[in-house]
Amino acid sequence: MNGILFKPDSIKAIVEGRKTQTRRVIKPQPLSGRGIRHYKDSQFVVYSTSDPLPALYTIKPRYQVGETVYIKEKLLVWDGGAGGLSNFVYTDDPEISALLEDNNRLLVARETENILAGEPVVGKWKWRSPLFMFAEHARRFIKITGVGAERVQEITEEDAKAEGIIVSPLWRGGVYIPYVLNDAYRKEYRKLWNSINAKWKRVYNRELKIYEYWQFPWSEEDAVPIPKNTKHPERYHCVPNPWVFVYSFKRVEE
Repeated sequence: MNGILFKPDSIKAIVEGRKTQTRRVIKPQPLSGRGIRHYKDSQFVVYSTSDPLPALYTIKPRYQVGETVYIKEKLLVWDGGAGGLSNFVYTDDPEISALLEDNNRLLVARETENILAGEPVVGKWKWRSPLFMFAEHARRFIKITGVGAERVQEITEEDAKAEGIIVSPLWRGGVYIPYVLNDAYRKEYRKLWNSINAKWKRVYNRELKIYEYWQFPWSEEDAVPIPKNTKHPERYHCVPNPWVFVYSFKRVEE
């Protein structure tokens, strides 16, 4: 089963039923303005340019319509040494929130269990990145209901709402009034997009056997400049308004 990463705020929006879409950068990106068209079975034809003639290739999204995907979350796990992982807790579980504020208290609780059971105290609590969360530890799942492709700036107000965006009401004359500014949700989504994608990320190029840096900002004006002290500026690639896969989904119980 495939897993998918979300920011904690996005997971909360999914649980609350506010988020039913997510956009993910297509890699590799089309190299021309001709773009992408749907082919079949959630596959897309990508138009690219190469010397001397244009080339076509198909690309398959990571997640397919009808597929159930588990949501990866950060865990606090008990590393039992040679015995391996023997226990874990979710970081947002309200029943242990007090313990999570003080990791030592959680450690003492576990040691006490071992002592009472007459077992040696072996192991420790430690954080595990959501990148390494296994499907068997998942508690939240989504089912893919649709896949599309577009440039990120093509998102509509309704789609921005489906991304879980919340817009605060305006304060006028001592009272709150409905938010009526044009593109209010798109503007907030732009901030969210840039907070994730408008930064340099190091990626290993297996063909060239070097590390390269990529960013995919909303627009050119949102791009982060290349560091002035870099020795290899040709390894930095900025792709404003990138092509993205648009995944629609619903929350399900697995």
